[in-house]
Amino acid sequence: MMDQLEAAGDEVRLRELGFGDGDRCAFIRLIEILVDGDRLDDLRILARDGDGRAFTTLMELLFRTDRVDQLRAEADEFPSARLWLAQLHLRRGEVDAGLAELAAAELDPELGWSAHSERIAQLLRFGRVADVRAMAEAGDRVAGRRLRRFERESDRSQ
Repeated sequence: MMDQLEAAGDEVRLRELGFGDGDRCAFIRLIEILVDGDRLDDLRILARDGDGRAFTTLMELLFRTDRVDQLRAEADEFPSARLWLAQLHLRRGEVDAGLAELAAAELDPELGWSAHSERIAQLLRFGRVADVRAMAEAGDRVAGRRLRRFERESDRSQ
């Protein structure tokens, strides 16, 4: 049945079947239609309505297609888009830009802890141990723990 609905482009019926606790296959087929058509606005509307699956699909699409400016624009409405933007910058080798996005995400009450932890991880990954040490010396307990673990692991690998 889903094949027929998808082939017919019956988005209305797929939406009816796929939302809420509905048919997961119907939802997936609808999302596939939206992604294949590069219909960002429709994905964004679903995300605004609170559908986390649509949000994740939108972010993955923008990340996978290397759309930095679009991810930046999404961050104005969806703060967690900043985390995707940071990862895209890091993937592209734009370390300072990625770290800046993570630092900005730390200011968001819902993202703060995870963004902070990720920024520390990336600082260590890119050899910026002195930055993490400075954070630890300034009283950042998370940075201190991560630095001690990093140093122990470094000692063991030598």
